[in-house]
Parts: sequence; C-alpha cells; structure tokens
Amino acid sequence: MTKLFLGSNTRPNSFSAVLRIVGCVSVTKSEATNSYEVNAVHDNPPVFCGVLPEKELNAGEPYTMTVELMNVIGSGRVNYGHPAVMYNVIDQNNFDFVFFRLHNRNCYQLGYVLNGNVFTTVTASCPNGNPSGGVWFTLRVEVSSDGSVNIYLNNDLMTSPTAHFNAKGRGGVLVLNGYENIIQFRKIHLNRH
Repeated sequence: MTKLFLGSNTRPNSFSAVLRIVGCVSVTKSEATNSYEVNAVHDNPPVFCGVLPEKELNAGEPYTMTVELMNVIGSGRVNYGHPAVMYNVIDQNNFDFVFFRLHNRNCYQLGYVLNGNVFTTVTASCPNGNPSGGVWFTLRVEVSSDGSVNIYLNNDLMTSPTAHFNAKGRGGVLVLNGYENIIQFRKIHLNRH
C-alpha cells in the first residue's frame, strides 16, 4: 500500500492525471485491488474529504463520470457511511454533489457547495434500496450541456436533477467528515458523451 501526500498533487499509477487531495486524514493506494482507500476519520473542517483527479474536459460539453465505491466503515459500522461524488467541479469550494447514507432509508442527498457553503437540495430513498457496506457499487453521473443530470446506481436510474453549476467536465470522490468514515474507490472515468 502506498500512502499519498495530502494537500498536494500526486501522480498515482492507475490515473493518467494528478490527484488533488483535500481535507482527508489519508489516502492510500492498494496495488492488489487497484483501488484507493480514503480516510475521513476526523471532526475538523472542511465538511468533505475530497479526492479530485485533475483531468478536465471542456466546460459546457456534456460528459459522463463513472466510479466504483465501497463503504468500509463509518461510526464503527460497515453499513454506516457517507460515500459521495462531486461533479461540475470549479474548485474545492464550488461543485455539485451526490452522497449516500447507507444507514438511512433516505439513501441519498443531492446538493452543491457554493463558496465553501453546503446546500442540500434533495433527500430521497434509492429506487432499488441502499448500497451495502463492504460491497462495491457503481455510480454514473451523466451531465448534459443544458444542466440536466441523470444519476445511476448500479446501472439503474436513481434520479434526474438539474445541476446548480453549468456543465464542467471535472469530478471526483468525496467522504463526509465527522463520522469516522473510510471508503474505497476505483475505476474512476470522465468521458465526453
């Protein structure tokens, strides 16, 4: 396992782009599973621990972001946690997001961060149930140039919100700080439609 430096740019082997890591205790690469473990086990600001590949597509163009996520533990339980993704990322203080609450019947929350302030716009149940901790699940976010978004959980349409920010082909992984949460991610891709 290789520990990555926090708050700095790091070039991991499996990504073609540099990773920017903000607000995390640690991010560790596992060569065996070709995945990254993200540790957000602290109560200090910022609200989110974020891992952002610096790959970026042209603003205004439609794009798709896919990633596989797994909740390892949160608040001492495998089925408690807040794995998330950010999309339309302008910078670490301005982006749209979707995060999951494995422990709650309202399984996901949508929102955005504007100038560092978090705004939640939707809280709802997942159509086919919550993701389980300790199991990989796939999240796909399709963003159109008009701001319409389709979010898929394991290839099933979960919701179709309107983004707060204009289409900007940049995204990454988030974990909500303050819940002793550790997640893993792998196979993150950003592509034009």
